[in-house]
Amino acid sequence: MEFCLQVEMSLRMLKAGKHVLQEKPAAADVTEAKTALTSYESLSAHLPHQPIWAVAENYRFEPAFVECKKLMNEIGDMMNVQVIVEGSMNNSNPYFSSSWRRNLHPLLLKFFVFFSQGGFILDMGVHFIAGLRMVVGCEVTTVSAITSHVDVTLPPPDNISALFQLENGCAGVFVMVVSSKSPKILWRVVGSKGTLQVDRGNKDGRHGYMV
Repeated sequence: MEFCLQVEMSLRMLKAGKHVLQEKPAAADVTEAKTALTSYESLSAHLPHQPIWAVAENYRFEPAFVECKKLMNEIGDMMNVQVIVEGSMNNSNPYFSSSWRRNLHPLLLKFFVFFSQGGFILDMGVHFIAGLRMVVGCEVTTVSAITSHVDVTLPPPDNISALFQLENGCAGVFVMVVSSKSPKILWRVVGSKGTLQVDRGNKDGRHGYMV
Protein backbone atom coordinates (compact mmCIF):
# COMPACT_ATOMS: atom_id res chain seq x y z
CA MET A 1 0.00 0.00 0.00
CA GLU A 2 1.26 3.48 -0.81
CA PHE A 3 2.12 5.44 2.32
CA CYS A 4 -0.05 8.34 1.13
CA LEU A 5 -3.09 6.08 1.66
CA GLN A 6 -2.14 4.68 5.08
CA VAL A 7 -3.83 7.35 7.18
CA GLU A 8 -6.92 7.50 4.97
CA MET A 9 -7.42 3.72 5.04
CA SER A 10 -6.69 3.47 8.77
CA LEU A 11 -9.26 6.15 9.64
CA ARG A 12 -11.88 4.51 7.44
CA MET A 13 -11.44 1.22 9.29
CA LEU A 14 -11.36 2.92 12.70
CA LYS A 15 -14.60 4.76 11.93
CA ALA A 16 -16.11 1.36 11.15
CA GLY A 17 -15.17 0.28 14.67
CA LYS A 18 -12.26 -1.94 13.60
CA HIS A 19 -8.95 -2.15 15.47
CA VAL A 20 -5.99 -1.15 13.27
CA LEU A 21 -2.36 -2.31 13.49
CA GLN A 22 -0.47 -0.07 11.07
CA GLU A 23 3.07 -0.27 9.71
CA LYS A 24 5.38 2.65 10.44
CA PRO A 25 5.59 5.50 9.63
CA ALA A 26 2.15 6.42 10.91
CA ALA A 27 1.84 9.43 8.59
CA ALA A 28 3.68 11.43 5.93
CA ASP A 29 4.50 14.29 8.31
CA VAL A 30 3.74 15.69 11.77
CA THR A 31 0.82 17.81 10.53
CA GLU A 32 -0.93 14.82 8.99
CA ALA A 33 -0.29 12.75 12.12
CA LYS A 34 -1.79 15.40 14.43
CA THR A 35 -4.84 15.81 12.19
CA ALA A 36 -5.34 12.05 12.10
CA LEU A 37 -5.02 11.77 15.89
CA THR A 38 -7.65 14.48 16.36
CA SER A 39 -10.02 12.53 14.11
CA TYR A 40 -9.23 9.31 15.96
CA GLU A 41 -9.82 10.83 19.40
CA SER A 42 -13.22 12.15 18.29
CA LEU A 43 -14.44 8.64 17.44
CA SER A 44 -15.37 7.90 21.05
CA ALA A 45 -18.35 10.24 20.68
CA HIS A 46 -19.80 8.12 17.88
CA LEU A 47 -18.77 4.56 18.78
CA PRO A 48 -19.64 2.43 21.83
CA HIS A 49 -15.96 1.56 22.30
CA GLN A 50 -12.79 3.34 21.19
CA PRO A 51 -11.04 1.10 18.63
CA ILE A 52 -7.30 0.54 19.06
CA TRP A 53 -4.98 2.27 16.59
CA ALA A 54 -1.39 1.10 17.01
CA VAL A 55 1.88 1.22 15.11
CA ALA A 56 3.44 -2.21 14.54
CA GLU A 57 6.41 -1.80 16.91
CA ASN A 58 7.78 -5.13 18.15
CA TYR A 59 9.68 -3.72 21.14
CA ARG A 60 6.38 -2.92 22.86
CA PHE A 61 5.79 -6.66 23.19
CA GLU A 62 9.34 -7.73 24.05
CA PRO A 63 9.16 -9.43 27.50
CA ALA A 64 12.35 -7.71 28.72
CA PHE A 65 10.88 -4.24 28.19
CA VAL A 66 7.53 -5.28 29.65
CA GLU A 67 9.31 -6.53 32.78
CA CYS A 68 11.57 -3.47 32.98
CA LYS A 69 8.57 -1.16 32.85
CA LYS A 70 7.01 -3.03 35.79
CA LEU A 71 10.18 -2.51 37.85
CA MET A 72 10.58 1.21 37.17
CA ASN A 73 8.80 2.31 40.36
CA GLU A 74 11.31 0.37 42.47
CA ILE A 75 14.29 2.54 41.44
CA GLY A 76 12.75 5.80 42.66
CA ASP A 77 12.99 9.08 40.81
CA MET A 78 14.68 9.01 37.42
CA MET A 79 18.04 10.76 37.50
CA ASN A 80 19.61 9.83 34.16
CA VAL A 81 18.88 7.70 31.09
CA GLN A 82 21.37 6.15 28.68
CA VAL A 83 20.75 4.34 25.40
CA ILE A 84 23.96 2.98 23.89
CA VAL A 85 23.90 1.21 20.53
CA GLU A 86 27.07 -0.17 18.96
CA GLY A 87 25.74 -2.01 15.93
CA SER A 88 27.29 -4.55 13.60
CA MET A 89 25.99 -3.36 10.24
CA ASN A 90 28.32 -4.35 7.40
CA ASN A 91 28.22 -6.37 4.18
CA SER A 92 28.03 -9.64 6.16
CA ASN A 93 24.81 -8.55 7.86
CA PRO A 94 21.65 -9.78 6.06
CA TYR A 95 19.99 -6.38 6.54
CA PHE A 96 22.85 -4.72 4.66
CA SER A 97 21.77 -6.30 1.38
CA SER A 98 18.23 -4.91 1.68
CA SER A 99 18.27 -2.44 -1.21
CA TRP A 100 15.25 -0.54 0.08
CA ARG A 101 17.21 0.34 3.21
CA ARG A 102 20.22 1.71 1.30
CA ASN A 103 18.55 3.07 -1.85
CA LEU A 104 15.22 4.69 -1.15
CA HIS A 105 12.41 4.04 -3.61
CA PRO A 106 11.26 7.17 -5.53
CA LEU A 107 7.76 6.80 -4.05
CA LEU A 108 9.17 7.02 -0.53
CA LEU A 109 11.41 9.91 -1.50
CA LYS A 110 8.36 11.82 -2.68
CA PHE A 111 6.64 11.62 0.67
CA PHE A 112 9.54 11.08 3.07
CA VAL A 113 12.50 13.11 1.85
CA PHE A 114 13.96 13.07 5.34
CA PHE A 115 14.43 9.28 5.11
CA SER A 116 17.16 9.77 2.51
CA GLN A 117 19.30 11.48 5.16
CA GLY A 118 18.61 9.05 7.97
CA GLY A 119 20.32 5.88 6.80
CA PHE A 120 20.40 2.92 9.16
CA ILE A 121 20.20 5.26 12.15
CA LEU A 122 16.67 6.21 11.17
CA ASP A 123 15.74 2.68 10.08
CA MET A 124 16.97 0.95 13.25
CA GLY A 125 16.90 3.88 15.66
CA VAL A 126 13.10 4.05 15.76
CA HIS A 127 13.08 0.67 17.54
CA PHE A 128 15.68 1.71 20.13
CA ILE A 129 13.74 4.90 20.86
CA ALA A 130 10.53 2.87 21.10
CA GLY A 131 12.24 0.77 23.76
CA LEU A 132 13.31 3.93 25.58
CA ARG A 133 9.79 5.41 25.53
CA MET A 134 8.28 2.19 26.82
CA VAL A 135 10.72 1.84 29.71
CA VAL A 136 10.58 5.45 30.96
CA GLY A 137 6.84 5.81 30.34
CA CYS A 138 7.02 9.34 28.98
CA GLU A 139 7.99 11.27 25.86
CA VAL A 140 11.16 12.99 24.69
CA THR A 141 10.61 16.76 24.52
CA THR A 142 13.96 18.21 23.40
CA VAL A 143 16.94 16.84 21.48
CA SER A 144 20.37 18.17 20.51
CA ALA A 145 22.56 15.89 18.40
CA ILE A 146 25.77 15.66 16.39
CA THR A 147 26.00 13.20 13.49
CA SER A 148 28.87 12.02 11.30
CA HIS A 149 29.53 9.74 8.34
CA VAL A 150 32.58 7.49 8.78
CA ASP A 151 31.93 4.24 6.88
CA VAL A 152 31.38 5.23 3.25
CA THR A 153 29.87 1.81 2.46
CA LEU A 154 26.89 2.81 4.61
CA PRO A 155 24.33 5.56 3.88
CA PRO A 156 24.84 8.73 5.92
CA PRO A 157 24.86 9.33 8.78
CA ASP A 158 26.29 6.26 10.52
CA ASN A 159 27.10 7.83 13.90
CA ILE A 160 25.04 9.97 16.25
CA SER A 161 25.59 11.39 19.73
CA ALA A 162 22.48 13.01 21.19
CA LEU A 163 21.49 14.73 24.42
CA PHE A 164 17.77 14.65 25.16
CA GLN A 165 15.31 15.63 27.88
CA LEU A 166 12.15 13.79 28.85
CA GLU A 167 8.87 15.49 29.67
CA ASN A 168 9.45 14.68 33.36
CA GLY A 169 12.64 16.79 33.27
CA CYS A 170 15.11 13.88 33.34
CA ALA A 171 18.03 14.16 30.90
CA GLY A 172 19.65 11.37 28.95
CA VAL A 173 22.00 10.42 26.15
CA PHE A 174 21.47 8.40 22.98
CA VAL A 175 24.62 7.15 21.24
CA MET A 176 24.48 5.01 18.12
CA VAL A 177 27.35 3.65 16.04
CA VAL A 178 25.97 1.70 13.08
CA SER A 179 29.11 -0.34 12.37
CA SER A 180 31.19 -1.32 15.41
CA LYS A 181 33.79 -4.03 15.99
CA SER A 182 32.40 -4.51 19.51
CA PRO A 183 28.59 -4.76 19.18
CA LYS A 184 26.67 -3.77 22.32
CA ILE A 185 23.14 -2.49 22.89
CA LEU A 186 21.73 -1.34 26.22
CA TRP A 187 19.09 0.83 27.85
CA ARG A 188 20.03 2.09 31.34
CA VAL A 189 17.92 4.13 33.78
CA VAL A 190 19.61 5.46 36.92
CA GLY A 191 17.17 6.17 39.74
CA SER A 192 17.40 7.59 43.26
CA LYS A 193 16.93 4.09 44.74
CA GLY A 194 18.58 1.89 42.14
CA THR A 195 19.39 1.26 38.49
CA LEU A 196 17.61 -0.71 35.77
CA GLN A 197 19.34 -1.95 32.64
CA VAL A 198 18.23 -3.93 29.60
CA ASP A 199 21.01 -5.56 27.56
CA ARG A 200 20.54 -6.99 24.09
CA GLY A 201 22.97 -9.63 22.89
CA ASN A 202 23.67 -13.27 22.09
CA LYS A 203 24.22 -16.20 24.42
CA ASP A 204 25.16 -19.62 23.10
CA GLY A 205 24.28 -18.41 19.62
CA ARG A 206 20.81 -17.26 20.63
CA HIS A 207 19.64 -13.65 20.36
CA GLY A 208 17.85 -12.17 23.36
CA TYR A 209 17.60 -9.60 26.15
CA MET A 210 18.56 -9.50 29.82
CA VAL A 211 17.18 -7.21 32.56
